[in-house]
Amino acid sequence: MTEDSTRHLLKAFGIAVTNLEDAVAAGSADGAKKAEIELRARMRDIIALVERLSERAAKLS
Repeated sequence: MTEDSTRHLLKAFGIAVTNLEDAVAAGSADGAKKAEIELRARMRDIIALVERLSERAAKLS
């Protein structure tokens, strides 16, 4: 079952993607840059999660 922290992380990632899309659609360069920074931070969190899960999966073998 998915952990609450994983659900929270995925929700934050989705919001960050949407914020960047919205800023680009609005033509807001400053907003897009801020949203991009936030999205990249969430992407690092996602990558860290995948690495942790991969390590746990490797221990199962």
